[in-house]
Amino acid sequence: MNPMRDAVLRGIGFIEQNLHRDIGVCDVANAVSYSQFYFSREFSRAAHISVYDYILRRKISESYKDLFGGQEKIVDLAFRYGFGSHEVYTRAFKKMFGQNPSEVSVFRPLAVYEAVDGHYLDFLDELRVEVFDNPVGDCWFEVNGVSDLSEPDSSFLVGLSKDNSYECSCIFRGEPQVQKKASLAFKLAGMNRKTRIYSDNARFSFRYFLDSFYEPDEMAGNYILLHKENGSIDILVPQVDQ
Repeated sequence: MNPMRDAVLRGIGFIEQNLHRDIGVCDVANAVSYSQFYFSREFSRAAHISVYDYILRRKISESYKDLFGGQEKIVDLAFRYGFGSHEVYTRAFKKMFGQNPSEVSVFRPLAVYEAVDGHYLDFLDELRVEVFDNPVGDCWFEVNGVSDLSEPDSSFLVGLSKDNSYECSCIFRGEPQVQKKASLAFKLAGMNRKTRIYSDNARFSFRYFLDSFYEPDEMAGNYILLHKENGSIDILVPQVDQ
């Protein structure tokens, strides 16, 4: 096993076990017996996020789940997850979710930053991404069935909730076509290519897009197309008219 990959995973494990404590980068580095500078650099390279941001996003994400899972006061959540004050917690929460914790009313599962595991680290280790902002021609997405993004040789149309752009309502597998041929097909007009991810893992590619690039306010519709072709996945969204 790669010693640094093992150290990053152990660091992640330490963070996950101590989400309710006030821990910092130094604590994580000490837990895996590396210098703070070296571990921070290698962690960022492997996980595509700094140690500090990983700790913060995981704490806020888990507190966000708790906010919807019970009747706890916001100040209690702040101290439970190791924040020094209600104000510090609220600022961090708003930076991640765009709202104060007292303002949220609808759960947004796609906005939650989940824990990173070894499989996702392996995906990130081989990751190559191109970032675009270019319109593509209209197409029809021919549906072959429902999906969980696991089929290896298919493209996917992810339908989002009409009222919640951070909630997945359905996933279809199929293929985009220039002309409609199948009886069950959706016309996708005004699509904009956002990224090309060189991987055949649609589930991890979708997560990476959500974590790094997803901007629902820049979309004209409630769906996302993952077009898999030639060892890469293009992620396209309906473009807002300029």
